[in-house]
Amino acid sequence: MPQRNRCYQVICETMVCEEVPYRSYGMLTRSGTIHDISTDKNFVEEMAAMFNRIDVDPARIGDIIEHMLP
Repeated sequence: MPQRNRCYQVICETMVCEEVPYRSYGMLTRSGTIHDISTDKNFVEEMAAMFNRIDVDPARIGDIIEHMLP
């Protein structure tokens, strides 16, 4: 069975809110970068793994992430 390309990769960035820096996790996709999804690294890693496993269409990723947020 051929292995699919891993098109969703987790990134870590330092963001700033009201002059206070914090660590946030986003994703690199084939079509761009999604910044500041969550401060929970495990949550974003699990999302990326699932997206790669089921081969989610990058055109739909924004809506899917929005529906998965708590």
